Amino acid sequence: MARGKKKEEESSGSDFTVIFLSLMIILLAFFILLTAQASFEKERIEKALKSIGTGFGMFGMGIGEEQVSEKTLEQRPSLIFINQLRDTVERSILSPEKENEVKLFEDERRLVISINDGALFDPGSGAIHPSLFLLLDGVGELAQSLGAPLNVEGHTDTLGSGKTSNWALSAIRASQVRNYLVQAVGLNPLLINAEGYGPNHPLGDNSTVAGRARNRRVELVFYKNEIDSLEIF
Repeated sequence: MARGKKKEEESSGSDFTVIFLSLMIILLAFFILLTAQASFEKERIEKALKSIGTGFGMFGMGIGEEQVSEKTLEQRPSLIFINQLRDTVERSILSPEKENEVKLFEDERRLVISINDGALFDPGSGAIHPSLFLLLDGVGELAQSLGAPLNVEGHTDTLGSGKTSNWALSAIRASQVRNYLVQAVGLNPLLINAEGYGPNHPLGDNSTVAGRARNRRVELVFYKNEIDSLEIF
C-alpha cells in the first residue's frame, strides 16, 4: 500500500514537472517571438527612414538630410509621412518629362509638393490636366486616411494687369485644386484650405522667362507641427 502511494506521489510530481517545463517553454517561445517581431519592426522602420535622405534625387531638391538616430521616430514622426509622400509622388510621375514640373521639398515648418502651373492646368481653359489626376488622387487619399490637414497655395509671377489680378488668379487656381480634392477625391472639406498669394512668394527671378515659370505654381502644403500632433505613428 505504501509502495503504491509512493508511486502515485512520484507520478504526480513528474506530471507537475512536465507541465511546469511545458509552460516555461511556451513562455520562452512567446518571448523570442516578441523579440524577433520587435527587431524586425525596428529594422523595417530604420530602413524606411534612412531611405528618405537620398530618395528625392529625381525631384531635384534635397529633403531629410539630417542624420537618422534611434530616437528619430519619437522625435519626428513626420519623417514617416515624408516617406509616404515621396512614394505617392513617385508613383504618380508617369514620364521623365514631369520630373521638373513636380517637386517635393521640405523647409523648417512645411512639407511641400510644388506643381508647375503649366503642367497642372490646360492652357487657356483653367481645367486641371488629366495627367495630374493620379498625383492629386494619391495626396488627397493620403491626407484623408490620416486626417492630415492640407493647405493648397496658389502663386503667380509679376506679369499681368496688376497685383490684385495676380492675387485673384492665384486664389482661383488654389480653389480649383481644392474643389477637385473635395469633390472628386472625397477629401473632408474641413481638412483642406485654399489660399492665393499672387507674386508675393517667388522661387525664381521674375525678370527671366525661366524664373517666371518657376513662380507660376500651386503648392500642396502640410505643416510639420500638425503632422506630428496627429498621433498616428
